[in-house]
Amino acid sequence: MVLALNSSWIRGLSKNVFLPLVALAFVIFHFWCLWYLLADGSIAESYWRLFQPLAESLFAASLILISQLNYSGLFKKVSKPFVFIGVISYPLYMTHMIVLDAIKNTFEGDINIAIQTLFIFGFSLLLAWVVHELIEKPGMKLGRSDRK
Repeated sequence: MVLALNSSWIRGLSKNVFLPLVALAFVIFHFWCLWYLLADGSIAESYWRLFQPLAESLFAASLILISQLNYSGLFKKVSKPFVFIGVISYPLYMTHMIVLDAIKNTFEGDINIAIQTLFIFGFSLLLAWVVHELIEKPGMKLGRSDRK
């Protein structure tokens, strides 16, 4: 989050400074995760749980690094789905369990689990987009107009 909020500062850094900073942040984060897991901070039984924070942060790091590089218009086209998910991420977080519960209760055992999954993904994305368009966007505009 710090990297995303300070993107103008980051773009001014050379790669010789930027990449070691990112690496240091990930090393610190993973030492904290290791300490947490070794202190019985997780209830999972599998040792694979150690790799989950690594996989998540490596994915985030790759997105951050790619976004800071200057690419052609191809990058903008390829990144549009990620931007869309980022824009609706909070409404998606808030609504996905409602959709999951509704689909599971409506179609319990009646249809294939793969079709249920498609319904859950589709309706979650649709509902999150609707919440973003009808609640978040007007709220942002209202917030900006109150400052004037």
